[in-house]
Amino acid sequence: MPVRRAGAPLLALLWLAACGGGSDPALPDPCAAAGVCTSPPPNSCAAAASLLAYPATGTCSAVAGAASCDYQPVLTDCALAGQVCQGGACVAPPDPCAASGVCSTPPQATCSTPTRALTFPSPGLCSAVDGQASCTYPPAETDCALAGQVCQAGACVAPPDPCAVSGACTSPPPAGCDGGGRAVAYPATGTCTAVGGLASCDYPPVLTDCSLTAQVCQAGACVTPDPCVGGACTSPPPPSCATPTSATTYPASGTCTPVGGTASCDYPPIQTDCAATGRVCEAGACVTPPDPCAASGVCTTPPAPGCSLGGQRVTYPATGQCTAAGGLPSCDYPPVLLDCAAGLVCQAGACVAPPDPCAAPGVCTTPPADSCPSQTTALRHAAVGACTPSGPQAVCDYQPTLVTCGAGQVCQAGACIVDPCPLTPAGAGFLLYAAWGGVVNGYDLRAVRLDGTCDQLVVTAPGDDLSPSWDAGTGRLVWTGSRGGVGRLVTMDLHDRVERVLDTGPHLPASPTLTPDGTAVVYEDRAFRSPTSLQTTSDLFKIPFAGGAPVQLVANLDVPLQSDSGPAFAPDGQWLYFVRTVFSTSPQGVESTTILLMRASSSGTGALVLATVNTLIGRVAVSGDGTRLAYAVASTTPGSFSRIVLRSLVAVESRVLSDQGDSEPAFPAGGDRLAVRTTRHGLPEVVLLDLASGAEVQRLTTGAVAGTPAFPR
Repeated sequence: MPVRRAGAPLLALLWLAACGGGSDPALPDPCAAAGVCTSPPPNSCAAAASLLAYPATGTCSAVAGAASCDYQPVLTDCALAGQVCQGGACVAPPDPCAASGVCSTPPQATCSTPTRALTFPSPGLCSAVDGQASCTYPPAETDCALAGQVCQAGACVAPPDPCAVSGACTSPPPAGCDGGGRAVAYPATGTCTAVGGLASCDYPPVLTDCSLTAQVCQAGACVTPDPCVGGACTSPPPPSCATPTSATTYPASGTCTPVGGTASCDYPPIQTDCAATGRVCEAGACVTPPDPCAASGVCTTPPAPGCSLGGQRVTYPATGQCTAAGGLPSCDYPPVLLDCAAGLVCQAGACVAPPDPCAAPGVCTTPPADSCPSQTTALRHAAVGACTPSGPQAVCDYQPTLVTCGAGQVCQAGACIVDPCPLTPAGAGFLLYAAWGGVVNGYDLRAVRLDGTCDQLVVTAPGDDLSPSWDAGTGRLVWTGSRGGVGRLVTMDLHDRVERVLDTGPHLPASPTLTPDGTAVVYEDRAFRSPTSLQTTSDLFKIPFAGGAPVQLVANLDVPLQSDSGPAFAPDGQWLYFVRTVFSTSPQGVESTTILLMRASSSGTGALVLATVNTLIGRVAVSGDGTRLAYAVASTTPGSFSRIVLRSLVAVESRVLSDQGDSEPAFPAGGDRLAVRTTRHGLPEVVLLDLASGAEVQRLTTGAVAGTPAFPR
């Protein structure tokens, strides 16, 4: 069986030639057989007008002992003869107009006028254009009126009754007046007659003689004549004088309004200021004024006698000095001042003996309100004071009495009452904090319950009182206070509330904390780094609560320079936590600091580093169970300068509790709360946070700058 190829590629033919055609000379030639390569592919259409034809006999090649046939196609353009390619042959194109259903969709019949129908034949006229059928439908017009019909939807039909249409003959002419003064009206619905398929309407007029009712015709209606027509409103009021210098006149013709068949006239008044031209009004006209000072009795009513502010008797002449001003008299009565004789006073323009100011009813019966000079003293006043005359004035003395409230009482509004918010030495349920008390006293110490109630003053003095520490077991307080203009450690036993100042030497004490047994105070002893330096370093010192010589508790180095601050005891008294700042200087003379979180024994020995916290602010706080530390570090959050970090002393891990400008943390003896100073509400305040979530659970202070919270421990 020969292999039939339709146009083998040239590369393949060259390969066959190089290999000797792939035939063995010893074998018979397959191309010599009869009828070889006489079965070309059928002719086909390469495009709508392109014929692809193959020769009847192809070119034979022996490949592997078999005949391989190649039929090279010939491409013919049928369009050159005006033909198309169909079924592998060039043929005349089909007639598009001979197709079934061609030109059988004429336009819909319509009406060219209300009485002419326009129809279109089907099929229409077809013509071949570029092999496509082009249809035209010559219209046929029918005059329906010839048969007395009208056109509807392209068909001639009997016309509908125009008079049966809704709203036919309901547009009568407008009412009017005829030449004889009669009102002419028309019925709302006229008489309808069909004429040529259209409605012809007749509206019989209805005539009304208005003169029979003494009326006239206006706009088709009989109306009463307008009283404002014909010279009405020409009698204005006479001119008059509104004031001696203001003339009132009226227009000759007023505004007329018919009211009940009668003319109602309005004459808007015209005001003229005669004084603007130096004249006065007489009988409604501006005239030159007469001399007002020439009239009889002018300037003869002087003021009544009186008393000057200096106590002199003031009288006036019977006849004053007259000056014409704008046509009116202006009177001046020069006062005459007379001193009263010795022992007399001026009253109502007369010199009389002075009355006793203490004899007046109700004198010295308005004492000052009772007040509270302190929380436990009341200043009370007599209901009726002692009166002493001082000239015409009564001087009252209400004899204030200072009363000391009894035990368990406090002063409120000048009265001693049972203390509703007793602050016991143990301080159960209270928190101590510093709050701004004004320019004179600076910061005071106050106490507030943990629900925000019972806020009360505990310590106030000229200068700042800050950084309190409170021992619940002994009821003892210690804080830093300005006494005599010098920073001191101040103590108080809440059993007697008597202040005592501890002598700590020439240096500045700061950040005091009571030992867990309340018998001593550990504090920062701050000193200038050199006689010329404004920078300070501090060491931790210890002093008995009752007073005595302070001793250094924790040893540190001078090289490199170290500064210890912010002491805080563990609740069991075993450990002391504090902050150590190490100063170092580079070979180039640049100083840097490293901040260390430290722990030492309660005796100050065995100090070791717990962590390096380069942005720690202030002191640390120890939780009531001794398992956690809280401290403030600098914040990178916009609007928050500091945040609170909780550090576990068990798992040696830390986390941020809050980041809203929070600092100065303080733990209670127990529970799940933490007090902090915060700026989240604007001014620095004290709030309680939840230890688990860091959420605010109680806002303890509002409206005052506050901080350094401390719980009784």
